[in-house]
Amino acid sequence: MFRKQISCPNLCLPGVRSARVNKRQPVSKKKAYTYIEIPRLSALTDNGPLEFFVAGNGEDYLDLSNTFFHVACKIVNTDGTNIADDAKVGVVNYPVAFLFSQVDVMLGDRLISQSSNTYPYRAVFECLLNYGKDTLETQFYMDATDPADRNEGLKRRARFSAESNTFDLIGHIHSDIFFQDKLLLNGADLRIKMVRSKDKFCLMKEGNINFALKILNASLFMKKVSVSPSVKLRHAHALLSATAKYSLERVSMKTFSLAAGKFVALYVDGTQYPAKPFQPDFQSDNADREFYSLILAPGKQLKDQALAINREEYSRGYTLFAFNLNPDDDCGQHLTLIKSGTMRMELRLRQPLPRTVNLKVYVSFDSILEINNRRNILIDYQ
Repeated sequence: MFRKQISCPNLCLPGVRSARVNKRQPVSKKKAYTYIEIPRLSALTDNGPLEFFVAGNGEDYLDLSNTFFHVACKIVNTDGTNIADDAKVGVVNYPVAFLFSQVDVMLGDRLISQSSNTYPYRAVFECLLNYGKDTLETQFYMDATDPADRNEGLKRRARFSAESNTFDLIGHIHSDIFFQDKLLLNGADLRIKMVRSKDKFCLMKEGNINFALKILNASLFMKKVSVSPSVKLRHAHALLSATAKYSLERVSMKTFSLAAGKFVALYVDGTQYPAKPFQPDFQSDNADREFYSLILAPGKQLKDQALAINREEYSRGYTLFAFNLNPDDDCGQHLTLIKSGTMRMELRLRQPLPRTVNLKVYVSFDSILEINNRRNILIDYQ
């Protein structure tokens, strides 16, 4: 949906009203939208990727923020037979995300988003940091933390898949363009490739018996919106002299290996963030300043915005260090000037690690994606 990007009437978002009179939605008089089931391109195999293609031809625009993915699956033995009644195996938390290690999205002939084998971690971070308990226990299915390590959540999830029962999973695609609310112009083809995770990554079991997660069916549900012909005509005219611009919150994830230390700080062009480095003491349950960074960095302080992690959970495994590198320390809707430089993170642990562990870094950038009248895709990043 266009707002201030090209000289044409604004397309108001569903449910948004002006202060004095209600705005008319620029859609046809009949039902304005419909959900289309997009079948997969390739046949289902045990380890093969799932691919979807959404043709850009036609008159409808796409509402990507309301796209969702549906998969039906079951747990079987490695030879394909049903599991035993007493098999102690179940899916991990947020299984619809952990099913896939990488999700690539192409718009036209341009790769615009790539998760590089970190897709499940991105999905978990975004769920924990953007939704509250009420949402996670209704739209999602959240298990409580289990400090005693009884893993009652796994036992409850295992009931869904007991005796190789078929269970359905529905979820959102955690990719940049699916988190912006503007309608995608018609005429731009969309391709999605979802690479399967290994079974041992998305299943939890007891003992030495191996199991497999078999996908029985997978489809994508895309919301198509019928826009008024007069509005589409004005869009086409405006695109002759300007491009349609989509503001994206682009996410990049990196993985680093740690060996040892007790000190956390981020350096940007030699400047340390924060000025006084984080020095948590988890053995004494003293990590208040570090926990509060999860509130300060995304701009949640003194605002009624959800955060699914509480203070106790933060010290018991949900440990994330947050840094706000915006020049004005604000998390508003405005864009900031592009800056180039180098970042370096320094960590020192209290005691040597018994084994090497991985550090996951979640970085968010402001980016612009543009579409011209020939439906060529232009991006300000590589």
